[in-house]
Amino acid sequence: MSKLDTQNINVLNYNENEVFVDSSKEHYKFNASRDGKTPSVVPMTLNELQYIASNTDVIVTGWLTFDEDVKEEVFKELRIANWKDILSNSDIEEILLNPTLDGLQKIVDIENQTYFDRVRIAMFKLNSEGIDVSNKVVRIVNQRYDELRKRQRHSSIVLTKKDTQNYATPDEVKELSAQNASLQAQIEEMRKMMEQMMTSQNSNAAPTSESEPATTTTRKTGRPKKTV
Repeated sequence: MSKLDTQNINVLNYNENEVFVDSSKEHYKFNASRDGKTPSVVPMTLNELQYIASNTDVIVTGWLTFDEDVKEEVFKELRIANWKDILSNSDIEEILLNPTLDGLQKIVDIENQTYFDRVRIAMFKLNSEGIDVSNKVVRIVNQRYDELRKRQRHSSIVLTKKDTQNYATPDEVKELSAQNASLQAQIEEMRKMMEQMMTSQNSNAAPTSESEPATTTTRKTGRPKKTV
């Protein structure tokens, strides 16, 4: 027996920001979730949801969702076949914090910028809370975002095992050490060149003044000349 009440379907917003959407008759505002775990709820009819699903991407991109016990039936009525592939906010956070090739590929495969905004919001939220997201994951997210801004639907990003590691590999450490050694050598060479230049300037510098010979006045001996 169906659990779905087509006249009263709870629509959920787990996002910590407001969501606005129009049906054929009403303008709806979903308040932000206080903590990302307790959703704001707005009841709608199935007819309204069908209109929204046909005219916007707010449902298919995961901004709004439904209770678990009716979710499958609602998505079936909305003719959204791949609803199980829609990433929840908790799915996205798990991928960002504990990246796997499969998880990162799901992010890279996102073709809708509105959908991808949820990934970026989740990443910024983690950073604002002082939770580290690896530089490699941040780079992938930013690179895919740039592609979407350029309307590149299919990503050129090729993921490797290194992208899932939160630490530097021995090869990366070796490469970094070599770069540091080269930089130190360049600095030392520059220091020596500066010393040589300063020494050369000092040895070739002309004196700023010449000493003048001392002059003395000799007083004549004898009686001074008598004046009249």
